[in-house]
Amino acid sequence: MALAFWAAQASPAAADAANGVLRVGTSFSCSSLNPYTTVQSSCLAALRLMYPSLGQASGTDVVPDLAESWTSDETGLVWTFKIRNGQWSDGEPLTAGDAAFTINMLLKHVDGPTARRARSIGTVEKAEAPDDSTLVVTFKQPTANAVGRLAQVLIVPEHIWGPLAEGDGAAITTFTNDPPVVGGPFKLARFTADQIILLEPYEDYFGEAPALKGVGIQFFTDSTAMVQALVNNQLDVVTPLPVTSVEAVKKAGITVANYPGLRFHSWLFNSSENQKAFPEIRDIKLREAFAHAIDRKKIAEVAYLGFATPGDSMVPKVTGFWSNPNIQSEPFDLDLANKLLDEAGYTKGADGWRVANGHKMSYKVLIPANVEGAEGLRALEIVTEDFKKIGVELVTVQSDNATISEAITGPNNTFAESTIAQWGWIPQMDPDFILSVVLCSQIGGLSETAYCNEEYDALYEQQAKEVDTEKRKEIVWKMQEILQRDRPYIVTVQQNNVEAVAPGWTGFIENPIGFLDYTSNQTFLSMRPES
Repeated sequence: MALAFWAAQASPAAADAANGVLRVGTSFSCSSLNPYTTVQSSCLAALRLMYPSLGQASGTDVVPDLAESWTSDETGLVWTFKIRNGQWSDGEPLTAGDAAFTINMLLKHVDGPTARRARSIGTVEKAEAPDDSTLVVTFKQPTANAVGRLAQVLIVPEHIWGPLAEGDGAAITTFTNDPPVVGGPFKLARFTADQIILLEPYEDYFGEAPALKGVGIQFFTDSTAMVQALVNNQLDVVTPLPVTSVEAVKKAGITVANYPGLRFHSWLFNSSENQKAFPEIRDIKLREAFAHAIDRKKIAEVAYLGFATPGDSMVPKVTGFWSNPNIQSEPFDLDLANKLLDEAGYTKGADGWRVANGHKMSYKVLIPANVEGAEGLRALEIVTEDFKKIGVELVTVQSDNATISEAITGPNNTFAESTIAQWGWIPQMDPDFILSVVLCSQIGGLSETAYCNEEYDALYEQQAKEVDTEKRKEIVWKMQEILQRDRPYIVTVQQNNVEAVAPGWTGFIENPIGFLDYTSNQTFLSMRPES
């Protein structure tokens, strides 16, 4: 009833902790509920609340979800999962057969419509359901974090997705999935793309009923309006909270959580040979010079007001031993940057601007302003001013994340036009995911750079099958060294998770991924009104 009342309002002010509806505001956006096309973490976090998975991430562990237990044989290749009794929201039974179907569908279309989601289970050979409560997954080879990889898969109903997966599976990507047939703790009440998602408890959920009576996730393009809604008791959680609003929110009596997170911001370079106009962007020497012209310390202190630290590796330090300690931020040194550019043959003209391949070194920097926020725009302003001192002009091009994503990859994922973008990632505690985004196979999938390195790809396959943690760490460190050398990304800052929680709630978890966790439903299921 509370959620229905909220849905009828022009604003979410009517629902709050008193009636158990959790109202979340975010500057992230969500355009699609199709789990195989979206790359938006907020969409994936919402889908996590609606679909079951074999398990849910909990720190570095996996806790049971649809699978209540699991075992492996002595080879480590065959895993058997005991599946709970469940029911889809359209009344059809939810069984091990749906789990087997989902895994096999991902594998069947790994080079097509399921490429973005199939990566995590690339070493799986097959999945079988000998009966409704038993799932057997066979791996091709020993696999690091086998259960964790399988837990990333959202289980979908075969009777809905089976027909879509026939043939080349093209129908998978065109399916709107609104409303979705689900089997997790919540079901969809309303979805308006890039505006709001309303969820209500699913009464036939196989697990313990959530304490929440409803969830609303509202997507804001104006961070000032989002903070004002929080202060006016129209929101209960804001993630991420703009750092410029921290003191005002605290003065309003609202708790602000500030803790180390996985999110990093970076520059990314188009590495594709299809980009012909500015071939120098592929020059490793140029990228090295640019790295020395980025004042990470100033960005962390001025743009992020100290709620960030200078960044270095795509595998953040918060992941512990997975992050290579030998990868350090390049020192900010404009003299060195100028020297490197001079040595590479990029000479300055009489007007002070450098020339490369017969043209002025002037580059558009694409930035999704709704995701990078005022902090990201300020960071780009800082870099733009410093780049003038090395004879390089930067032109900011800002839009929403969907538009910028399309501009980066170009028509048919050809990467023919873009040069530089500023964006970021929210990795996982296990390094496999973030290391995968620069694989050759992810061009047309998760890749933002079109970077392709066969040596790197071979190392990725090695780490995926290395079950000895120390040996796997050595491989992961080597991969980071290759990325440091080639610099498809230049990591600028590692951002703290800064989130606001209104009075009246308990159960907030400081999650390295952030409140909108795309790997687990635990951040939401732990929340409840204070008694």
